[in-house]
Amino acid sequence: MASLSWAPLWPLILGTTAGAFLSDLFRGQQTWSGVILIGLAVCGLLTSFRITPVPAANPAKRFRLNFLADLAGQIRLMRADRVLSLAVLGNVYFCFLAALLQLNIVLYGKDVLHLGDTQNGYLQAAVAIGIGLGSLAAGYLSGGKIEYGLIPLGSLGLMIFAVALGLPNLSFHTVAIYLAVLGFFGGFFIVPIAALLQHRPDREKKGGILAAANLLSFVGVFIASGVYYLMATVAHLGPAAVFLWSAGLTAAGTLYVLFLLPDSFIRLVLWMLTHSIYRIRVEGRDNIPEKGGALLSVIIFPWSIRSCSWPPRTVSFASSSSGIFMSDRSSNLSRGFCARSRSPPNSVRAKWSRRSARRVTR
Repeated sequence: MASLSWAPLWPLILGTTAGAFLSDLFRGQQTWSGVILIGLAVCGLLTSFRITPVPAANPAKRFRLNFLADLAGQIRLMRADRVLSLAVLGNVYFCFLAALLQLNIVLYGKDVLHLGDTQNGYLQAAVAIGIGLGSLAAGYLSGGKIEYGLIPLGSLGLMIFAVALGLPNLSFHTVAIYLAVLGFFGGFFIVPIAALLQHRPDREKKGGILAAANLLSFVGVFIASGVYYLMATVAHLGPAAVFLWSAGLTAAGTLYVLFLLPDSFIRLVLWMLTHSIYRIRVEGRDNIPEKGGALLSVIIFPWSIRSCSWPPRTVSFASSSSGIFMSDRSSNLSRGFCARSRSPPNSVRAKWSRRSARRVTR
């Protein structure tokens, strides 16, 4: 998923930088820029003909001219899954924030830093490079699972560096570094969300839900344009103040999500522990079913709290100290997993240790 998030950013980086360069190169003669863009569009069309067709996931589904009714149906499906609906909301907010900051960066470069188009393009490229590196880092640190504990960490980084960009008397290089780090935390934010959008829907419903999520993301982009217009023309806010308001919106959204899904904060804390003080090695993670019930039996109860960090799904505690129940609330226990030394072949084992210790404690 991190590779998928990173791959489209290379054309975005090159396009952003090249567009700013063409603006300076053909100043007053932008017809040539249009010719180049049309040529690139034709190349893209010809390349698309070589995409291998794939079979339809739901051949019985009929095309509906009333796309709004179909969109409403997809939204109802999303709302039936709380985590999925929050992932869609997070994706919409990310697109909203990206569009808002992209508009603001252009005016910040011209009005505050007094940059030309080419240098302004470098600022846009810094954000894209940061998002790409953050996406790769998020994929590596997730350890082969969806680590939505990274989402509040990404939100915190977005908030901090949006505030930093609102400070006065910043140089061009300082702004470029802040934008790159802001994009880095943006990668932390969007990779788990994109993975949830791919993972949560059922196979026969995934295409419609992803299409609806993409449409809603562009609604977020459209709203960002209107919000920026209100900030700049009605409220008369400068580019630095827009960064500060963006930080405030991100903080409010983060607190709201943590209120709805407090376990994401718990996973963040445990993720930080497993990547600093403790070390964990998991065997048989693939034996945990994607859906349905599962039972985790822990030898020592205090270790059960840390056991919440490595499963790819939410862990709920039972009243007994002998086990932890993992369920989707509506499902029954369907399979058991034991963390003991002589486990069955289809079990999962998690070994904990302090990073300074030689012997593994289980």
